[in-house]
Amino acid sequence: MPYESADIVLLLIRVAIGVVFFAHGANKIKDMKSTSGFVGSLGFKPAAWWAWFLAGSEFFGGMAMVAGFLAKLAAIPMIITMVVALYFKTFKWHAPFLTAEHGGTDIVYILLAGLGAVLLAGAGQISVDGFLRITG
Repeated sequence: MPYESADIVLLLIRVAIGVVFFAHGANKIKDMKSTSGFVGSLGFKPAAWWAWFLAGSEFFGGMAMVAGFLAKLAAIPMIITMVVALYFKTFKWHAPFLTAEHGGTDIVYILLAGLGAVLLAGAGQISVDGFLRITG
């Protein structure tokens, strides 16, 4: 079965952002004490719960994106974490747009754009959602 170019584009977007989120989530889970301390320093209470929400949405959301399994649903908590990150980077830390060494906001915009594409378009046909016919 030949695939549409849009399906290939969605696959590339999903895998790219999924790997990034999975890796970040795995690091947060690996050092949950530091993750909880960081989340608490931002003012989130209870810090441990929000740390698990953050780490879990990135880790499991990343896996879901790569597989294309319930991708639209998985995108929602990941978008929430990116909006919060953008808020803190922009308004609290005054991180410039193009400064990777200071945690610039450019990567947040890229991830938000990819997640928005998946939220609007679905996972595409080259995915578990496509196989189960629950995409789009």
